[in-house]
Amino acid sequence: MKKIIYFTICLLTAFAFHSCNDFLDVNVDPNNPSNAIPSIETRLPWLQHGYLYATGTVGGRTALITQLRTFNARTGNDGLATGWNGVAGYATTTHQILMVLGLANYQDLYDKAEVEGAYHYMAAAEAIHAAGFMMLADLHGEMPYTEALSAAITPKFDDGKTIFEGCLVKIDHAIELFQKTQEPNATPLKAGDSWNGGCA
Repeated sequence: MKKIIYFTICLLTAFAFHSCNDFLDVNVDPNNPSNAIPSIETRLPWLQHGYLYATGTVGGRTALITQLRTFNARTGNDGLATGWNGVAGYATTTHQILMVLGLANYQDLYDKAEVEGAYHYMAAAEAIHAAGFMMLADLHGEMPYTEALSAAITPKFDDGKTIFEGCLVKIDHAIELFQKTQEPNATPLKAGDSWNGGCA
């Protein structure tokens, strides 16, 4: 009798562990999407939005620093910035918005567009990447560029020459890609371009 009970318990245990694996592999978790889910036409507007938001913060910050805009109260954030005593947010917002909101979409957008033959999406990504890093280099000088969008936890800093020359290469590449005819089944640029509706 003990052998039958032991065999039954072993059989049920093996069956239970086997069914757990199948049970957990039934679908993709919709609450934690992966980077493979968003399409290129949904990534480009976020890349554009991140760049425009960062550009706006640069305008506000530089207007305060150059005292084109000023405040008579020196205790608030804007008042402190006019006296070159900006709070951390004034120094980091542009960089953070461009990187996290916009350029976080760059590589996935570029790679998916390349597979699809959507050359105009690749060109838009290259152009925005270049414009964004040139803006940041103007503002910050030395900063991470070659390793900025990599998996490096502490990316190395590059000098302005390296950044601008890298951006010029990206602009030339963007011009080439905009001149190419997209593949027949590629997503048209107008599907995701929130700036010009796909018009070059």
